[in-house]
Amino acid sequence: MNKKWKKLLREANDTKNVSKVVILNKNKEFLCIKRSDEPNNWDLPGGHVHEDEKSIDAAKRETKEETNLDVDDLDYLKTDKNTRFYSTSVVGTENIALDPDEHTEHTWVKLENLKDYNLIPSAKMAIKKLFKQLDEDFQDDVKRKHARLKKRNIGMGGNTKKEPPFSKKPSYKRSKSSPRGFGGA
Repeated sequence: MNKKWKKLLREANDTKNVSKVVILNKNKEFLCIKRSDEPNNWDLPGGHVHEDEKSIDAAKRETKEETNLDVDDLDYLKTDKNTRFYSTSVVGTENIALDPDEHTEHTWVKLENLKDYNLIPSAKMAIKKLFKQLDEDFQDDVKRKHARLKKRNIGMGGNTKKEPPFSKKPSYKRSKSSPRGFGGA
């Protein structure tokens, strides 16, 4: 059976629902693939969900068909009309092989260069949402580590020496908090 018939059979089994995947590499860049039917349009890996197929399974299948990448742990990102977006990260990006009937080239794009690529607005919004989540997670992690460090430095992190509190007299410098005659020690 030739490629044209395979494509027609596949399309007959498709629903109107679409699954797309934002794939990040270790450099915090996302994968963008150029469509062969519309040469100025870029896209995210993914495609139509088949009948009796879950959206997440369609995202995995379509990503494998279009890029030859195996993606396993997909995280739900957002839904826009009939398109469901997922995100994941990959380590081995050197084995990308595009289906020439669907895509002509691929590139890894930094968020600040997103405006240079002609993507549909819902895909751009999904990408921005992912990077915002990554930034918020990073900030939360920094705050959590800072709070732990602060507690440890001011003595609220637990009694590691197993001594009763204030077993030693505080130093003179610490006890004198105001000038003489103003209630200081």
